Amino acid sequence: MSDVAHEIRTALPETEEILVQYLGGLYEDPDEEYEDILYVTRGMLESYAVGYEKAFDDLIKHLGSLLSEKIDTTKATQRPSLTKLDRVMEMNKTISNTLALEEGVDMSSINKSK
Repeated sequence: MSDVAHEIRTALPETEEILVQYLGGLYEDPDEEYEDILYVTRGMLESYAVGYEKAFDDLIKHLGSLLSEKIDTTKATQRPSLTKLDRVMEMNKTISNTLALEEGVDMSSINKSK
């Protein structure tokens, strides 16, 4: 069981269990877009926050800091992105253009004119 699910249950005890499990899973899934998780969490839990406004605000702040840490960790350990692939594609295009230029030019006719 995730820590996030436990924190949601503690802050908003009337929240449905299926929703708590779903939101807890969002925070555990490494493939989720962290920037969107807090927005989704806030939207789903707002209706359960009636009477627990202070606890809700504290929960959202805490979950935001957890996500911030995850984002920082992910960026620090992230492998190189497609930027390198983009450069490879540029080099490939340059090589292709060079080969096309060599194939289209008759070098003997250039040497005869000199």
